[in-house]
Amino acid sequence: MKLRLLTLGFAAAAFAAGCSDDNSSTAPATEAGVRVVHASPDAPSVDVLVDDTQVLSAVPYLGSSSYLEVPSGTRNVKVNAAGTSTTVIDADLPLTAATDYTVIAGGLVSDIAPLVLEDDRSAPSSGNVKVRAVHGAPSAPAVDIYVTAPGADLQAATPALTNVPFGAASDYLTVPASDYQVR
Repeated sequence: MKLRLLTLGFAAAAFAAGCSDDNSSTAPATEAGVRVVHASPDAPSVDVLVDDTQVLSAVPYLGSSSYLEVPSGTRNVKVNAAGTSTTVIDADLPLTAATDYTVIAGGLVSDIAPLVLEDDRSAPSSGNVKVRAVHGAPSAPAVDIYVTAPGADLQAATPALTNVPFGAASDYLTVPASDYQVR
């Protein structure tokens, strides 16, 4: 159960960290920004290739990259077991110029697949933060997601999202800036 919650919590934290104080993409006008997250709990560390050029090496489970500048257009993305030519994901991804994406390698290794999310890195309104949750625990059923004060009693709380299936990502939630626990 802790692994399931850790995977879910990591995904939520990774997306919250993607928020920026500036209102535009960091990618130049002819490129897309692509961040990669390794969220397959039984997969080894991985190498990531874009159009057969290695761009990341030995990314561990729950590891993530910063945004990489990638030429826009349809790009072939491969995920290989680290240090090998064993490909576990081989996908052609359409990438729009000046748009940022998070690509999550998720699921168990036998069913690993990319989840491609378009990121909104624009700043939230003053005094607020944005968070996005992803159900990243492949063996867990649909879940309710709570955004509460740390240690709050869930029996008295209302879920921010309900019945979220594996592989689903929420829209961005805007909440007042504070300390939160996402469960």
